[in-house]
Amino acid sequence: MPASPAPIAITRHLPPGGLDDLVALYLEAFGRKAEHLLFMTADRATIAAVTRRSIRPEQGLYAMREGRVVGYLGLEARGGRRFLDPTLAILTDAFGRWGGLWRYGVHMGIAVFEPHKRGALQIDQLAVGAAARGQGIGTRLIEAAAAIAREEGYARLTLDVIDTNPAARRLYERLGFRLVRRQRLGAWTRRAGFEAVDFMERPIDTD
Repeated sequence: MPASPAPIAITRHLPPGGLDDLVALYLEAFGRKAEHLLFMTADRATIAAVTRRSIRPEQGLYAMREGRVVGYLGLEARGGRRFLDPTLAILTDAFGRWGGLWRYGVHMGIAVFEPHKRGALQIDQLAVGAAARGQGIGTRLIEAAAAIAREEGYARLTLDVIDTNPAARRLYERLGFRLVRRQRLGAWTRRAGFEAVDFMERPIDTD
């Protein structure tokens, strides 16, 4: 009889060495988007280096198993500070002055389509490693985010999901999220694997 998997712990503390796990999970979940939209390069080593410098670990929740990060959820803080926040300096270091400048402009443009809503805590990213899926980790991470939203006085928990990820949308709907609006992007994001983004929200019961 196969052994049961080790238990999962959800924590806000990223342990030493956990950043390597985070970068690997990011590339697994969002590599195509990173290549064709966010960083516009097929050089995975460069994407990994920029991602490593851009992550703000204090804005994350981490699913840990036997000392390894097997899933994570990034939160956008008040004021729009994101879990993955590539600054102009980071991008120019990686891509040069002009390469960094126009990539930074792309990031700012994307932010226009993903506004931080007043009174809402925004889920910036959610990823679970392939080997750990189907074990309720995404649900636990979202419920932990909802608990933070409740403790910090937010009225809503918000997120967005691409049109080519219906499984994620079904999960969010089961957890009480509803569709607020759909933003169609078309050819601009087609190479990144999607053509529309659904914005969803879940009210937070503060009683």
